[in-house]
Parts: sequence; structure tokens; C-alpha cells
Amino acid sequence: GRQPYSNIKIPDIEGNNWTIDELTNSNRHIYENEWKGKLDFTLPIGNGGEYGKLKFGGKFASKVKDRDTKNYEYKDVIGDEWKNHLTSEIRNGFMPGDQYPIGTDFVSKKYLGSIDFNTLTGTQVLEDAAGNYHANESIKSGYIRYDRQLSKKSDLIIGFRVENTNLKYSGFNLIANNDGNESITGTGSLKNHYTNLLPSVLYKFNINDNCKLRASFTKTLARPKYTDLIPNVNYNVQDATAEIGNENLRPTTSNNFDLSSEYYFKSVGLVSLGVFYKDLHNVIVTEKWVGSAKELPSSIGNADYVIEKPNNAYDGGIFGTELAYERDFGFISPSLKCIGFYGTYTYTHSTTRNYKFEHRIVADGEKIKMQGTPEHTANASLYFEKSGVNIRLSYNAASSFIDEMGTEAALDRYYDHVNYLDLNASFTFGKKFKTTIYADATNLLNQPLRYYQGTKERTMQVEYYGARINCGIKINL
Repeated sequence: GRQPYSNIKIPDIEGNNWTIDELTNSNRHIYENEWKGKLDFTLPIGNGGEYGKLKFGGKFASKVKDRDTKNYEYKDVIGDEWKNHLTSEIRNGFMPGDQYPIGTDFVSKKYLGSIDFNTLTGTQVLEDAAGNYHANESIKSGYIRYDRQLSKKSDLIIGFRVENTNLKYSGFNLIANNDGNESITGTGSLKNHYTNLLPSVLYKFNINDNCKLRASFTKTLARPKYTDLIPNVNYNVQDATAEIGNENLRPTTSNNFDLSSEYYFKSVGLVSLGVFYKDLHNVIVTEKWVGSAKELPSSIGNADYVIEKPNNAYDGGIFGTELAYERDFGFISPSLKCIGFYGTYTYTHSTTRNYKFEHRIVADGEKIKMQGTPEHTANASLYFEKSGVNIRLSYNAASSFIDEMGTEAALDRYYDHVNYLDLNASFTFGKKFKTTIYADATNLLNQPLRYYQGTKERTMQVEYYGARINCGIKINL
């Protein structure tokens, strides 16, 4: 089909037909201080460790993170000089967006880069300042582990870890009134803490020198993002939108079962096959709905808002299998040892249960797939390496998956399937001054960024970026 276009007549750039809608300059600072310390001990059991080794220890980690963003608006003080620095942004028949009529000119990047904002007085954009936060996280953990060689061919590791997490955080609330006035207020400090018990069992069996079998059970956790935990309520009365934090989020925990086998070729390379199952609890999802929320003040009235809020939405399971193959072609002929192939393929099937959505409607018998889990992913790479020359052709593919959940299946946002092809080449030479000449060509298939809603036919967003070529020289002195 055709790309969208517009035949609307463009108003004359002269006179007062055009004004600056937005001109901002942002300064963003992320401050992060982290302290870590650990003690590890090993105790042989039996004569010279005849009955294995007992390992134990502890670790402490403390992290303080501050986000300080200051964004200023300059549209009212920039003047009209921009009208003398316009350029076309149409490339290969594609326009910047179908909201722009054909022939629309844009302010040049060179002019924008020449603006000295230090000589201008701007107005602070409080919406960005409301995203600032202070977070203090400390994690205390201890472990005990038993390593035992059961036989010449088999090894066993049994471990147990306990982690205690303490959090303290604060942020800002944004209030944007109907008259356009904005203000921010502090949320105050809130605390959260939790303790997790994390057992693990790993078993390895060497069938022979080239073939190995591995089986394991582990329990892991993924902590919520700081930005999701900040107890802020940012709302805009004019736009009828709101973003709400959730200080009660729990970490996502996963019981992981893995079984894999590996075969190592006599020449360089291996082939492996594995199956896995992950049993997840308290999966975090950002819910999006139209309506109201108890966190919004009653003073805004009864209007429906577009609201986003993170929530421990469900438990779930992921079953999958993965295949990997890596080998150079020296087994065909010694002269082909410089050429090789690497490839992986992963299949996953996800299920969800124990729904704890605040606003999503789950139909009877509806099977909801887990957010962010493509069913098929594949990677392949063909490479050449010899005498400092390195050439690699890479292909990556992934099927579509749910990127954002709506209040029902028809409103779920999907990230469409992708196919990427990249080519990288380099030549390295020199001993005293190691020099590398390189060239990288990415997105050779011009893969678009595309989102759709509910079904593939309902496009929400599509963006084309084209192929990109980057080349240069690196010199190590």
C-alpha cells in the first residue's frame, strides 16, 4: 500500500502565520553512589576436601541514587531568526509524519546547535522536574553452599541464599491546572523492606570429554524500578492524563528449572540444546485505563482521565526450548578455518494466572500471554577472521509480543515482529600503535519500528529509520 500523505496547502512562512510551538533545553544529572563489601570463606570437608567443600559468606551493598532534571522552555524569547534557517526533511519519499503537508520545511539542525541558551532566560518545565527522585537502597545477604564431586563424571552444588532489602525513597507530585498553571510538591519519604529466600541446586554430568549434561533449579528475583516505586501522583487537568507511582510494589520472583546438554567439537565450536521452565510470581505490569483513581484529588472533578500505574498484575509461567550452534568451517577444509557460523533459536510459551489487575477486564476463558515475551527469537552470524581482517554478517529476528496492556485484549499494544540485518567489517594492524579501520552498516533491511493494537491490522505507530553506516579509525597509543 501507499504511505500516508497530505495535499493541504502550506501557509506562507512570511508574516505571522508561523510561531514557535516548543523550544526546550534540558540538563539531566544522575548521581549514583554505591558501596559494596563481602566476606567469603571456604572449608574443606574430610581429608583434603574428600567429601567436598563448604562455602559461606555475606555481602552488603548500599546504593544512593538521585535524578535531577531541569528543562527550560524558550519559545517566547527566541525571536524570528529561525525563519532564515529552514530545510527539507523528506528522504526516500518518506515524510517526517503524515501530519506535515508535502513540502513542509523544518528548522535546520545546524541552527539549533548554534543557539546559546546561556544568553536566554527560559521558563522551567515542571513536568520534567516532577520526574526527579531520591532513592536509598541497602541489601544485606548471606549464603551457604556445598560443592561435591560425586564421581569422576558428576558434580553437585547445593546452595541457599537470604537477601534483605531496605528502601527509602521520595519524589515529587505534579499538579497541572485547567488554566495551564503548574506546580510541584514533595511526596515525603516512604520506606519499604522485604526478605527473600533463594535456594539453588546444580548438577553436572560429563557423558564423555565432549558431551556434558546440566540440570538446575534456582530461585531468583527482579526488583521494581525506582521510578515505579516513587509514591508520586502527576496529573494534567487540561490533557486529562495522570501517572501514579506504587510504593507497595513487590519484587518479581522466579523458580527456574533448566535442563541442557552440550557437545563440544574436536575443533573449535559446540552445539547445545536446552529446555527451561520459569514459575514467576508478582509480575509487574504498567496498567493503563480511562477513568478515575483513588490517588487523584476530588478537586479535579468527575472527568475521565487516561491513567498509568504499575502493579503486581499476575503470576505466570514460561516454558521454552533453545538451540545454539557455533563452529568454524575448518572441519570441511583447514583453509576454511577462518570462516565460521554462530546461530541460536529460542521458542517460548507463556501463561498467566492469579490475576491481580486493578482495572483490566479478563474475559471467561481468556488466555493472556505474558508481557514482553516473544514466541520466537533467532540470531545468526556468518563471520570471517584472518590476518587482522574481521567481517561479520548478522541477522536477528523476533516475533511480535505484548508491549503494553490495556483494559481488555482489544486494547493491548503489541511490538510487531522484526528482522534486522547488519554488516560489520574491520582491519587491525600495527604492533607499537595498534590501529583499527572499521565500518558498520546496520538495519540494512530498513526494518520499521511498528506498534499495533489488538490485531496486526490496527497500526498504532510506525517509524522508518533506514540503513545506517558508521565508519572510522581507532588508534591505541
